[in-house]
Amino acid sequence: MRTTVCLYASSPTDDFVLDRLGPVVVGVGFGGHGFKFAPAVGARLADLADEALGLRPAGPRDFAAARLAGRRVEAPSWR
Repeated sequence: MRTTVCLYASSPTDDFVLDRLGPVVVGVGFGGHGFKFAPAVGARLADLADEALGLRPAGPRDFAAARLAGRRVEAPSWR
């Protein structure tokens, strides 16, 4: 019989860390229960990566403005 230790990263408050420092996007603290939040965390990390690249997702105002101008705006294919 033997024991092992399960090591995982977590913040002091057990909150997720989702942040960006320059072009580096960081997501830490998902040990144990983080899988339940994967869709929301993934979307936020994608937004942070877009911001790092100077991109922003097309929003409702973009579509409305384009429609008024007679243009068609396509949603990004990676979303």
